[in-house]
Amino acid sequence: MKIEFLPQKAIKIKDNLIIADLHLGYEESLVQEGIYLPKAFNQMLTLLKGLVLREQPRRLIINGDLKHSFRSEER
Repeated sequence: MKIEFLPQKAIKIKDNLIIADLHLGYEESLVQEGIYLPKAFNQMLTLLKGLVLREQPRRLIINGDLKHSFRSEER
């Protein structure tokens, strides 16, 4: 079985693309603590979309945390 480690912090095994721990919304949670970071949400989605279009996986497997928090005040 061939395992390919991609530079976009993803792994490709056969026709499966595996990504992990995106933590979407992390920047918003830090803002509530007074820590301001540039928002990376749109950039991350653009990179992920490009990766999926380029690799054409049969399955996209998300391992770990997709969203950083599910607290109601962040929705």
